[in-house]
Amino acid sequence: MLYICFWSYGFLLIAVGEFSFQIFENHFHLGIFLCLLMKKHKFTKEYELKASVKMLYPYFSTAIGLQEWFADEVQNIDAHTYRFHWDNEDHIGTITSQRIGKSIKFEFDKDKNPKNPSYIEFRLDHNDLTNSTFIRIVDYSEETDEEELNELWDGLIHKLKEIVGG
Repeated sequence: MLYICFWSYGFLLIAVGEFSFQIFENHFHLGIFLCLLMKKHKFTKEYELKASVKMLYPYFSTAIGLQEWFADEVQNIDAHTYRFHWDNEDHIGTITSQRIGKSIKFEFDKDKNPKNPSYIEFRLDHNDLTNSTFIRIVDYSEETDEEELNELWDGLIHKLKEIVGG
């Protein structure tokens, strides 16, 4: 979905996919607020770990595994819903896609933005030649600072590597 915010001739134009809205000068601050709310960024990065998929997958798909490296605390709410706790806040993550041993996708706080939820997706691919597993991370969120996202994920994966020895 494409979001465009443009200020011209006394009104703010917000385009969301096929739809556009005009917000006139007296509602300019509301329009800027809406633009900031809508903006999401897709960050993708791949990491190599010297470990098998069988060993790694539980670290991405179970509350116990995720709590070891990804969040301060992770609890199962039900079979497909987890409560993640980080930065002194709770975030509800729902598994929306899963291929055992291959990938898992969590959508976060869907009740706040059901049409465009934030998500994190983990894909694991094993390379027989190098005996490595490549982890591809897709982080779709409101965080737009690439440098900050790189530091965040590099730190998290470093922590995971220390745990699994990879």
